[in-house]
Formats: sequence, C-alpha cells, structure tokens
Amino acid sequence: RSRAFLTPTAPLQPALDAALTAELPDFPRRVKECATCRFWPLCEEQLVAVDDISLYLAGDRARKYRDEGIDTVGGLIEADLGDASRLAQAWRDGVVLLRKVDEVTAPATDVEIDVDMEAYLDQGAYLWGAFDGENYQPFATWVPLGGDGEAENFARFWHWLMERRARAHAAGQSFAAYCWSNHGENHWLLMSARRFVGRTFGSVRVPTEAEVRAFISSPEWVDVFRLVRAQLAGPGGLGLKVVAPEAGYTWEDGDFDGEESVNARRISRGSDTTALEARRQLLRYNEDDCRATATVRHWLRAGAPGVERL
Repeated sequence: RSRAFLTPTAPLQPALDAALTAELPDFPRRVKECATCRFWPLCEEQLVAVDDISLYLAGDRARKYRDEGIDTVGGLIEADLGDASRLAQAWRDGVVLLRKVDEVTAPATDVEIDVDMEAYLDQGAYLWGAFDGENYQPFATWVPLGGDGEAENFARFWHWLMERRARAHAAGQSFAAYCWSNHGENHWLLMSARRFVGRTFGSVRVPTEAEVRAFISSPEWVDVFRLVRAQLAGPGGLGLKVVAPEAGYTWEDGDFDGEESVNARRISRGSDTTALEARRQLLRYNEDDCRATATVRHWLRAGAPGVERL
C-alpha cells in the first residue's frame, strides 16, 4: 500500500452513542444484512406474522413512521400518507415501478455511448467499458493497479471516447456519453487523471484533471439514474438491476454482483484457466451493465411503457 486515508470520526459519534445506549431488541427487524443471514427464515416468519413494517422499509427507513405509531405495512397503507402509502401498497401488490410524472422521457443524441467502469476497492479502475449501440468496446488491464498498466488503459479509454466525440462534432452530430449513477465513474475519471497526469503511451496520453472536469460537467455526460429517479419511484429501490428488467433487459450472469466482481478481479490476476474465466465473466458483467443502461434510456424515451402513475 502506498496511500492512507484519514477521516474525522466526530460526525459518527452521535450514531455510535445512539447504538450503545439503545435497549437490546426482543423482536427482529429486517435490515439489509438479513439477505445473507442464515437465520433470516426464522425471523421472516415472525415478521410476516405481524406484518412488520421493516418487511417493506428495512433498517431505520421506517423510524419516522414507527414514531407516529405505524408499525405495520398495512398500517402505513391505511394511514393514507400520499406517495408513502401508495408505494407501500405497490410493494404489497408486487409492483416494481410507478411514474411520478405524467410523461416519462430521456434526452437523445446522434451519437450515444454507454459507459460503465469496474474498480477494485480503493486501488484503481481496471476496466472501462463502452457500448455504442452496436459494439461493446472494453478497455481492461489485468496487472496490479497503480502503475503504467492502469495508466495506459485509462489513457486508451479516454482517447477512444474523446475521438468518438470529436468525430461526431466534425460531422455536425450531437454527442453524449451515458452512465448509470456517475458517482463512481466521476471519482475514478478524476482520480486517474490526478494520479497519472503527464504520462504518455505512444499516441495516447492521460488527460489533465481540468479536461476531465470540463467533460463530466458538460451536457454530454448524462447520468441515467438521475433521469430515472426524477421520473420514477420504486418500493424496492431504483437500482439498475431493478429498473432494467422492467425495460426488458436481463443479465447473462444474473446473480453476479458488485461484491462478487471484487473476488473475480482478485482471481483474474492469475494466468490459469480459472483466471481467464474470471476475466471473461467480468467483461460479460461490464458489457451487460453498459447494454442495460442503453436499454433503460430507450425505454424512458418510449415513455416507460407498462408503468402506471403513482
């Protein structure tokens, strides 16, 4: 390790104090960790029996309703609290998404690139994937991160993306690159530029931080999740793997997720058949995320057919 991270702990103290002074519970409540807990079948039976509100709103999400004396899903529905009650009813009915607006839409450009990035913990980004509506173009490195391998891979991705943008502009076409929830992509675009600035590899170079900031703050860098969040609501959240299936997209490796990708990246650094399969799986996973983002965009433009008004 060559980097250390410091963070102030004072902002965490109120939550820690509250946790330490809270009474030990004598009845279960669902939290996100229940999804991987071997005792969940036992707790679920108890929660279902009393229609506990945590079945729908896990963890502290139900606190404000409990403070008002609403402890059950049925109670939240019957309370007639507007969108909150309607979403609870949607959850009970198995409805995945509802429209918050009368007409759902999404921007369109002549040239469209869907981007998805894979990073390994805090060490760096090893895969930048791009889908142009016809072909998937991956930029991947399987060597240890932090050195020239990661820098060159990032430089080649940036050069490819900017070259596609320049070609569109030269042809008088509008251009946009899209991603799903650009927080991670923005972080590693800026961090990569900061860490590797000045390095050149043949005809490609690492962009400056200013170049990256200019692009990600422009209308040509579009966060599709923001479009979804502004127009749709979902009782089970609005993640890509929630929304894209409603738009008609399915992943080739349906149960593969971000946590598993961390382990796959570790395996991919080898040279045996297991490592090669891990690389192929990571590329499939990244390509699916790119294509899923594109599918959601087109579905939004079509008005999100099949989704009823909240």
